[in-house]
Amino acid sequence: MATTSLLRRCAPYLLSSLLLVLQILATAATMTPSGIPEKLFPASLEPFVNELSLRGFLYTSGIDLAFDLTNMQFRSHHALTDHFFKNGQDWNPRVIYLGEHPASPSTHMAASVFHPNIQLTNHLVPKSGLMKHRNGKNGVLAINLRANEEPEFVGVLWLKSHRAVNVLERSGMRLNEVEEQVPSLIDIQRVIHRQPVPGPYRTVRTVGSSDRLD
Repeated sequence: MATTSLLRRCAPYLLSSLLLVLQILATAATMTPSGIPEKLFPASLEPFVNELSLRGFLYTSGIDLAFDLTNMQFRSHHALTDHFFKNGQDWNPRVIYLGEHPASPSTHMAASVFHPNIQLTNHLVPKSGLMKHRNGKNGVLAINLRANEEPEFVGVLWLKSHRAVNVLERSGMRLNEVEEQVPSLIDIQRVIHRQPVPGPYRTVRTVGSSDRLD
């Protein structure tokens, strides 16, 4: 009798524990190789998240928003090309080379620290509930590189911590160094789609309610 009574009292707790274990197993089944839940990221950005995580550059908790740009190439490509090459002032920006794309050996993955001004951020991400605190938002630009083609900007991983951005900024190599080290990746096209801004490259940072030019 005592055993039966004990089992009755413990039954709800045993059931809760069983459900928790099943939930953990279900979550583990949807993990990427780096231990990141797949549902958090668009499919186009998963390979970049995996490689950056495996190399210790970022963790799931540090990503504020993963924003896919593959369906926005017409809208985003020119603006991001100008930003990436600093309006023609830097043809060899620093990138982190991430290896061949798992779905296409002729495509190579790279990441670049992304410091957009508020105008570019608003251009890429519509003003909605997707992103809060837009001013000074930094992230990682996911890029597909192919020989004899312009860079393809796949998406942005917006980061919560400036520390992670600083680590990424000190890493990687120049674009021409990537071309030298990867034989199948030569002559990446460097194109500016509009006339460069006269004078030194300048970015706009929003300070309070006024804009300041650096």
